[in-house]
Amino acid sequence: MLKLLFFLGKGRATDQVENFTDKHAITILRQQIRESASAVQTSKKALALAMAQQNREEIQLQKLSGKIADLEERTLIALDKGQEDLARESAEAIAHLEAEWGSSEQALTHFKKETARLKNRVKKAQSMLNQLERGYRLAEVTDKTQKLRKTDKDVCSSSLSDAPETLDRLQNRQA
Repeated sequence: MLKLLFFLGKGRATDQVENFTDKHAITILRQQIRESASAVQTSKKALALAMAQQNREEIQLQKLSGKIADLEERTLIALDKGQEDLARESAEAIAHLEAEWGSSEQALTHFKKETARLKNRVKKAQSMLNQLERGYRLAEVTDKTQKLRKTDKDVCSSSLSDAPETLDRLQNRQA
């Protein structure tokens, strides 16, 4: 018996939660859409930041490539002039810049992957958000239409049932 009462209470609680959720579904959906839109905006900002970092890294890589090419040219000139100490210093600087270039290239590869991943996520999220907003508008219009139909039906049926009596009384008074 106790077990049955437990199941009854649990069933009623579930029914009440479902009824509450159904009654306030439009409001709940509207809030979920607001929160989703905020999350999409945050994702768009993260994407913009990743794209900016990628752009900076590409510029850094180009600058390093230019510096390396310039130093290689100067090293060759120094060797041609017999300035081996200067050529050695330039070679060390080139080695350091090439190591930095390698790190920069790895970072750029990372940013490209991250940017591509974020673009895909933002695109999917924006698509889902658009779909939710369309569904929300449809649900809201349907809900208002159903309420209006119910109100109209109640008003029309009570007015239509009372109207003939009113007309009869009016006609009898006028006669």
